[in-house]
Amino acid sequence: MAATLTDPLLGHLIDGRYEVLSRIARGGMATVYLAVDRRLDREVAIKVMHPHLAEGGTATKSKPTFREVTLKLIKVGVLVYLTQELIDDGGSAMPTYVRRKAGDEFVFMQGDGLFNGTGAGQPMGILSAPSLVSIAKETGQPATTLVLENLNKMYARFFMPFYSGSYWYGNQDILPELETLTLDIGTGGQAVFMPARGVAEAPFGTIKSRPLEYTEFNATLGTQGDVILADLGQMLSISKGGVAQAVSMHVEFLTQQLALLFTIRYNAGPWESSAITPFKGSN
Repeated sequence: MAATLTDPLLGHLIDGRYEVLSRIARGGMATVYLAVDRRLDREVAIKVMHPHLAEGGTATKSKPTFREVTLKLIKVGVLVYLTQELIDDGGSAMPTYVRRKAGDEFVFMQGDGLFNGTGAGQPMGILSAPSLVSIAKETGQPATTLVLENLNKMYARFFMPFYSGSYWYGNQDILPELETLTLDIGTGGQAVFMPARGVAEAPFGTIKSRPLEYTEFNATLGTQGDVILADLGQMLSISKGGVAQAVSMHVEFLTQQLALLFTIRYNAGPWESSAITPFKGSN
């Protein structure tokens, strides 16, 4: 008969203040939970160390360690000017088109923030995160190249409990390098990324079983961030409301242009404050 195991901390109120909502991750030394600080009405991360008790042993007094993750909403906007002629001639299609393009720009800004944000007036992105792990290129590896060893070492260093939710992200500049990757065997080599029928087939869409997505947020080939392996589920994000729209004829009155301002409020950042070190191993 199968037994269903539940975490006793889920739904529990710690210290009369922190209500545990869900378990984020479990490692060799501790478990991280998502909780709500009932006093300040905001979400926090709680790390609970494992007791590691021997059977029949006496419990050692321990106290959970807490780290508050604070995110403040930031505002980003898209400003569009429309001449009276565009408004008159564009008809009902013009507002629809403008709103769609404003939405596209918000998607771009949020994506760029998740990858490249510095945390100063913008999200703290992957490349600025304190938990970032960078893999150096191989000794003697030429600039603007990608070799199989780079991907293997990224994979080996990644925290495996998060791998099932991870994606590979790359600039499309890496595609020619991927298609020429080889595994050295004796005095020859074997192609590892090129499909069996070569260019007659679509390029592979995975690396080591996880999806590969090409983005314009990744740096160009040979620059840090050209290839990223990440689980975006380990990023905390907040938002308030949807897209707000304001209209004014006064901003550019003399040129007879209508100003449309679209704004959203959001923020994002990593859960972890440092790179995760596995309980055992050389990484």
